[in-house]
Amino acid sequence: MASWQGTKSDYQPTDSFNNIQVNRREGNQQYLFDRLTGLMTDFEDNINQGVKTTDSPMFAGLTVGTTINATAINTGHGNNEVYAMDQNVRTTDIPTFAAVNTGQGNNELYAMNQDLRTTDSPTFNALDSLDRIRADGVNYSGTTVSGSESVPGNGNYVLPKGKYDILLVGSMRLQVFIDGGWNTSDNPPSNPLVRSVVSDGTNYRLLNEAAGAVTVHWRIFV
Repeated sequence: MASWQGTKSDYQPTDSFNNIQVNRREGNQQYLFDRLTGLMTDFEDNINQGVKTTDSPMFAGLTVGTTINATAINTGHGNNEVYAMDQNVRTTDIPTFAAVNTGQGNNELYAMNQDLRTTDSPTFNALDSLDRIRADGVNYSGTTVSGSESVPGNGNYVLPKGKYDILLVGSMRLQVFIDGGWNTSDNPPSNPLVRSVVSDGTNYRLLNEAAGAVTVHWRIFV
């Protein structure tokens, strides 16, 4: 430790490195030199790395009384930006967020117990649609439109994909494809008969048992 000559009444130093006060008496220059030398020695004994603005010092611990301002913080996983936080986000925590944006805008999150990818087949207890539901390339909604088809005599017509309410009259019969063959559900109706079916484009067809063509009418959901 540095030393100096003189008595307590001759020198009145403070502990401030930037503001060392000494009485201007004989020997004060020597005192100032000794004091500065001592402070620099103490400083060097406790600094083992560069602390310039261009350095990257490492500390075993760091306590700051006010605020740290940094463009990024690296905690071992690269430079990361820091944002406002008022809750824990550890793997054992259950944080609450107003919304989550994964690149598709702000979205609310709800309970989920199954996968919902395009390759999955989710099951729901009930499903409501404000517009329409598209399944197997067919749109289904609460709206229906009229349609018709002329079926040739002793011929048939396979129903395209869709949900139908079909009006069967006269010689027209409805057939369903089961176990490798076409099966007729009932005899030709004596009175107009409405049948509701959902066709996948291969499983239902209309059979005309009359010699002449017959036009069949239906309503189809769109």
